[in-house]
Amino acid sequence: MMRQSIHPLRLKRFLKGVTQKTLANSAGVDQSQISLLETGQLLNLSQEKKLKLAQALGEDPKNIFPVVINSKIPGRKERANASTC
Repeated sequence: MMRQSIHPLRLKRFLKGVTQKTLANSAGVDQSQISLLETGQLLNLSQEKKLKLAQALGEDPKNIFPVVINSKIPGRKERANASTC
């Protein structure tokens, strides 16, 4: 028996009790895109939409979309690098 993995977006959304429709409205994306993304049928979602979805869930985009080039979310401050030589 083959085990299917759950898309991180679906898992985060489920754990927060958020429907696809509610998330779509909060992030300003189509509900159908969320459905296709969660089922692996949509692979090329824009960086902007990924950031909006993560922000609507209050999550770091890297926790939902492992390959996010620019994860700066408006209003979130970057941490200063604490390493010293």
